[in-house]
Amino acid sequence: PIGFLLLFLITPSAGSVMFYFYTNELGFAPEFMGQLRLANSCASVLGIYIFNKYLRNVPFKKILFWSSIICFVLGLTQILLVTRANVALGIPDKLFCLGDSLIIQTFAEINMMPLLVLACRLCPKNIEGTMYALMMSIYNFGGMVSVQLGGLLIWMLGISETNFTNLWMLILISCFALILPLPLLNYVQFDEAVKQTEEVCKAEDFQKALEENERKSYTLDSVGGNSSSPIIETKA
Repeated sequence: PIGFLLLFLITPSAGSVMFYFYTNELGFAPEFMGQLRLANSCASVLGIYIFNKYLRNVPFKKILFWSSIICFVLGLTQILLVTRANVALGIPDKLFCLGDSLIIQTFAEINMMPLLVLACRLCPKNIEGTMYALMMSIYNFGGMVSVQLGGLLIWMLGISETNFTNLWMLILISCFALILPLPLLNYVQFDEAVKQTEEVCKAEDFQKALEENERKSYTLDSVGGNSSSPIIETKA
C-alpha cells in the first residue's frame, strides 16, 4: 500500500502554471483569485463530508478507481479553458473557473480521503506516531516530486508566464498520468493489510490482558499467603 501511495502521488501536476494563466492570460484580479481559493476550500470540506456520509464503508480499491476516473475526466475540462473553447460555448471565464474548481476539488478530496484513512488504519498500537509520520512524510514527498515533475514538463514544453501555447498538452499529460497507477490496484492488498494490522493489535491486547490477569492473580495469592510479602512482590 505504501508503494502504491507513492506512485499515486508523484504523478506530474499542472497546478503551478495555472496560476500564471489565470493572472497573466485571463487577467483575474487578486480578489477573484481569493474567491477561487475560498471555493477550493469549501469544495474540500464538501468532499470530506460526502466521503464520511456515503463512502466511508466502501472498499478502498473501488473508491480510488472511480474517483481517479472522474478526476481524469473532469481534469480534461481545463483544456476547454486554456484553448478558449469555453468562450466559443458562451461560458464566461470566471463562471467556468469557479464551477470547474468546485467540482474538481470535491472529487480530488474524495480521491485522497481513502489514502488518509488507510494511513490511520495501518498504524499498529504503540507506534502510531512513528507510522503515521512515515506515511505523511511519503505523502508530502510525493507531492513535492509531483510539482517538480510538472516543472520539468513545463520546461520541456516551452511554457512560460507569457507563453501558454502548449499548456493543453501539459494538462493532457497530467490527466493521463493520474490513471497510470490504476492497473496496479489489483496487486495491492489494501483490505488484507488493514486486517493483518487489526489482528496484530487484537493479539497484543489479548496478551496484555492475559499478563494483567496473571499479575492480579499472583498479587491476590501473595496477599492470602503472607501479609508481609505482597508489597515487595507487587513492586517486583
